[in-house]
Amino acid sequence: GEIKSEWSKEDSKFFWDITIPGNTSAVVRLPKDFNIITPEGEGVLNISSTNEVTEIELGSGTYKLEGTI
Repeated sequence: GEIKSEWSKEDSKFFWDITIPGNTSAVVRLPKDFNIITPEGEGVLNISSTNEVTEIELGSGTYKLEGTI
C-alpha cells in the first residue's frame, strides 16, 4: 500500500494527516517547537523526544497530528 501524507498550516496551527499501509510502521519526527499534541490509540506504538525533536512510531492506520508553530 501507499504511505499518504498531507499537511497544512492555518494561522499558528499545524495539521498533518498520515496514512500508514497495512503490516508496516513508520517513525514520524517533528521539531519540538511544533508542540505536537500526542496522538492516542492502539496504532501509536512509541513516543519519545529529545531537546530538538518529538518522535512518534505509528503502526498501520490513518492519523491526524496537530500542533502549534
